Amino acid sequence: LEKLLQKEKQDTTRLRLYLALGDACDINGNLKYAEPALVLADKLLSQTADIEQSKNILKQKAATFYLIRSYYRNSKKPDDKKALEFYEKWMKLFEEIGDKKSVVREMYDIGGAYNGQENISKALEYYSKGLKIAENWTDEAKRNANKNDFRQAQDACMSFFNVFANIYEGQGDTATALEYCDKVV
Repeated sequence: LEKLLQKEKQDTTRLRLYLALGDACDINGNLKYAEPALVLADKLLSQTADIEQSKNILKQKAATFYLIRSYYRNSKKPDDKKALEFYEKWMKLFEEIGDKKSVVREMYDIGGAYNGQENISKALEYYSKGLKIAENWTDEAKRNANKNDFRQAQDACMSFFNVFANIYEGQGDTATALEYCDKVV
């Protein structure tokens, strides 16, 4: 892939190669490929007026944020603050694209990162936002008779209910924990 990248002249292909190399390398190499991919994605976005092409480039830009986030979260010296910064950037791109599934997943992951830091109020904030989006997604999928989205949205809601139950149980608020447990069943 490195040799292909060196020879490739087309920016869209170079962007895909940077991302493939970032995926293939160990965690410590993520920044080596993600940073030039991010610059290239921004360049491509500034040069296109085509909506579909912009969406594809935004998805690739989101993938660069994922690589950077992974580096800061999983490297030998994790930096949760930087990782959360890129969680946020990643999520905002998916909001811009209109990818509810990814937004919900990111809300859950950001909440989990704050929960892991024992910042329960921030965790609950993100879990609550994610649950609201998942519930709206469920309603929309039901109205549109989209069984696949409906199932995925319901699964997301169940995940949020479970995490709420666990948090409240951990805080000794058994009554609230049981309310969320009831929603799962």
